[in-house]
Parts: sequence; C-alpha cells; structure tokens
Amino acid sequence: MEKIRLKLNNLFRANKKGRESNLSLKGGGGFTLIELLTAIGIFSLVVIMVGSMFMAVFFGHRKILALQNLQDNFRFTVELMAREIRVGKNFNGSVNNQLSFTNSTGQAVIYRLNNNAIERSENGGAFLPMTDPSVSISVLKFSLFGNAVGDGLQPRVTFTVHAQAQVGTQSGAIDIQTTLSQRFLQS
Repeated sequence: MEKIRLKLNNLFRANKKGRESNLSLKGGGGFTLIELLTAIGIFSLVVIMVGSMFMAVFFGHRKILALQNLQDNFRFTVELMAREIRVGKNFNGSVNNQLSFTNSTGQAVIYRLNNNAIERSENGGAFLPMTDPSVSISVLKFSLFGNAVGDGLQPRVTFTVHAQAQVGTQSGAIDIQTTLSQRFLQS
C-alpha cells in the first residue's frame, strides 16, 4: 500500500508540474495570431516607407545630375560664344535665325541651331557641334541691336536658348537669355 501511495504522489507531482509548466508556456512564451499579424503589418509599413524614401532620393539625385550636366555644358558653350561675339564685328542675324559675324582674327563665323545642337562654322567650313549630345537645344534665337554702321549705337546681340538634358528617366531644363555688347563702337 505504501508503494501505491508513493506512486500516486509522484504521479500527482509530475502531473502538477506538467500543468504548471504548460500554463507558464501557454501564458507568456508565445504570440497570438493577431499579435503576429500586427507585427508583420507594422514591419511592412516601415519597409515601404524606407523604400519610398530611398527611391525619392535616388530619382532626386538623377535629376540633379541631369541639371548639373546641362549647366556645365551650357555654361561652357555660352562662354565660348560670348567671348567671340564681344570682340566681333559686322554682325548679321537675319537669315534662318543664325548669327554670322567676323571675329577678332578676321574669320567669318556662323552660329546656328541644327539637330538640337548649337553648331559653329569658320570661314565657310563644316559646321561642328558645340554642345554635348546629351544636351538637347530646342530654341536658339538671335536679336541684333545697333548693328547699322554710323547709327551711333553700341552693337548688341541678344540670344535666347532653351536646353534640356536627360539622365535615365529624369530630365532637367534651362532657359537662358543674355545680351552681349561689342567692345568697340562701329565706325
């Protein structure tokens, strides 16, 4: 009888311990389905927000590269034209919106827009592009003021340009209008 009693006590203790351990595991050790779905939902929202910010920064960077490329190329082209126009003479800009004149070394120079590029020709030679192929020029207009000999006015050339550059799917555009006056009064 004593043996049966010991066996029952041991069994009762084991069963009691098992229930307690089952209760402790069930109550605090796991997650419910609702908690798991909520955690996955919050994690998904955070990933989507971070991904969206990354894409916005990426496309913003590409647009900045396009604008930087456009400004660098355009500044170079306009500066070359400006240097030559300032010391030029005998301006004529009435034909097909191109500008022709004689530069400081006595060469006949023509600037024009062709195939979305600003082109330059010297002494009737071949027209060579001045702008990079990645830059597209859609507008180039020349206006002349005071170019008549003996009118007492300082000759001025105003040119207007619209340019666009593209990097990947991002593009940047710029409009510039500048007026240049000849250094010497025509006589």
